[in-house]
Amino acid sequence: MLEVKELPRDRLAVAWPLARTVARHGNLESWQAAADLLIERGGGIIAAEAHDGLLYGMATYEAVDTPRAGRVLQVDTLVAFELSRKAPVRRVLSDALDRLAQRLACASVAVALPNRGFVASRARPSVIPSSG
Repeated sequence: MLEVKELPRDRLAVAWPLARTVARHGNLESWQAAADLLIERGGGIIAAEAHDGLLYGMATYEAVDTPRAGRVLQVDTLVAFELSRKAPVRRVLSDALDRLAQRLACASVAVALPNRGFVASRARPSVIPSSG
């Protein structure tokens, strides 16, 4: 069974093996620095954790206000280590992001795809183009 939890700053290093698969950060220190900045801006990191404490997925998020779409939960990193075609890790992370968006009064969830900008989650049908 997986549980999605907010990842505190003192556990950022535990998420490094997952975060490095997206290769935006060259080393642990740059990942921690970027995560610290994200948290300082009001964003955060959620992680899908198994009962044994191992992380099987993580997502970085930040609520942002956009001129075209209003308040959006922007997800720049979404990583899931799946052992099943049913994609349980991705499912629990997506559900948690949808709940988080509601809690933060976001109209939609935009997930970044490498080299493709942003797309909305399946539960939120609008496509939100990358702003940068």
